[in-house]
Amino acid sequence: MRRFQFRLERFLELRRHRERECELEVARVLGQCILLSGRISGIEKELGESIGRVLREGDRIDALSIHARDLYAQRLRQERRRAEEELTARNVELAAAREKLRGAQRDRKILEKLRENKERDYYRLQSLEEFKTIDDINTAAGTRRDAPQASGAP
Repeated sequence: MRRFQFRLERFLELRRHRERECELEVARVLGQCILLSGRISGIEKELGESIGRVLREGDRIDALSIHARDLYAQRLRQERRRAEEELTARNVELAAAREKLRGAQRDRKILEKLRENKERDYYRLQSLEEFKTIDDINTAAGTRRDAPQASGAP
């Protein structure tokens, strides 16, 4: 029996490759989102610690140190705001990348389903053809066995 060959195998490979590229893009954007979330958490922690330091050092408070810590806290808040804006943009990018991945997966699955159906039909037809061939051989053998032996003598 001949092996099944799918005519669109090259297209299926291209769709698998496209899906893999989409997976890598989702992973890249998701990694950026995770880094930004960690950065925001770090900024919030630093902001909380800087406010706590002002309260703990209550015995020696001068205007310069209060102003410096206020400016530092203000800079941290700006960094956090920028990081949150960037995270929002990355989340939008992540949603688009995931949608593109779903489309690539759908395209690949369609071709794989087509391949499975064609392969199943091919092997079913091959099995029928093999059965017919065996049946013809058996019929011919039976006919030869049942036929009178032709001999040279009258």
